[in-house]
Amino acid sequence: SKISAINTLYYWENAGAAVEECARVLAPGGRIAAGISGPAKMNAHSRLTRHGFRIFGPEEVANIFLREGLANVQVIPQFGRVSQGDFVITGEKAGATPSQPYRQH
Repeated sequence: SKISAINTLYYWENAGAAVEECARVLAPGGRIAAGISGPAKMNAHSRLTRHGFRIFGPEEVANIFLREGLANVQVIPQFGRVSQGDFVITGEKAGATPSQPYRQH
């Protein structure tokens, strides 16, 4: 199974509880990917982001994934012309493969 959350974490009232629920419904070996814009990029758009956005750093999201029991957590920075300053954080529900420690690309 797979779950993706692209540019939605900013609106989650309780990110830990939401990730916990995602981890609960994933099958063993299932993967989750969350796409976010990092704090520097979000703060550069403060006219928009000051209205109800919760700004996360990629390491914060990775730590939430780990705290909620996800394995093989990775932070993947994006380097495209438009995606500079964005990150994809991935994790996997343990059970199908051995767990590996958090790693940043």
